[in-house]
Amino acid sequence: MDDGEVAHGEQLFSASPSALNPGHDDLLNLNFLDEHGDIRILDWEYAGMGDIFFDLANISHHHRLSDDQVRTLLEAYFGEAKPQTFARLKLMWPMSEMHEAMWGTAQSGISRLDEDFQGYAKLWFGRAAEALQDPR
Repeated sequence: MDDGEVAHGEQLFSASPSALNPGHDDLLNLNFLDEHGDIRILDWEYAGMGDIFFDLANISHHHRLSDDQVRTLLEAYFGEAKPQTFARLKLMWPMSEMHEAMWGTAQSGISRLDEDFQGYAKLWFGRAAEALQDPR
């Protein structure tokens, strides 16, 4: 992705800004608890105010949702899946994957756990690069 493409992405987000909303920012499976049919979301350490599409993209990429599943998610969340909301989620998708990659990179330098954080980062950098090639 070159500077022109980044500027174009910024222009698209600026043309239709999203209000800041509380976001979890780490919606992987381990952070969901089914408590007798009630879903609880755990581990709010990365939570903050941001674009809701970051969380929607985050849950979509963690669960490797297909385009049809993404549309179903958008319909459940907004009541309909407009082309604009689909496009915004797809634009935010690689940003959420970069977040994962950078988390892995940071953990490789600070964590004392015996985990392959660099391998984790490499996986997510690869997925982000792939998502950035998606013309949608």
